[in-house]
Amino acid sequence: MIKKERYIEEWDQWPSVTQVLSTLEKPALTAWLRRTSPAEIAAVSITSKNIGTTVHENIDRIETGEQVDVKTEYPEEVSNCINSYFAWKKQNEFEVVASEIKMLDKELGYKGIADRILRDGKPRLIIVDWKT
Repeated sequence: MIKKERYIEEWDQWPSVTQVLSTLEKPALTAWLRRTSPAEIAAVSITSKNIGTTVHENIDRIETGEQVDVKTEYPEEVSNCINSYFAWKKQNEFEVVASEIKMLDKELGYKGIADRILRDGKPRLIIVDWKT
């Protein structure tokens, strides 16, 4: 098992992957922000966060053998994501090595939290970040 708290004392010294990527230009997002009202941006943000959180929680449930729960304001969107996860899982054999693990690359100069570290049949370690 991977040690989860390996670099914790240095964690605050490094930018996150999200912070590093925020410096890149995103023309499609910028165009959408210009033509969309602040209220709609806020609503989309809240909806997206709710869907993402519910999907992440359900993937955790699936991996621990618990019942999937799509009781949400967005059952269709969550179900689509969960069905995509099941399809991906069916096509890929893997072992979960770690979940929600903090990672730091001093050489590249950034940190992040991986949703999963998996081992496939090769064997290789695979860093996973669930996206909804």
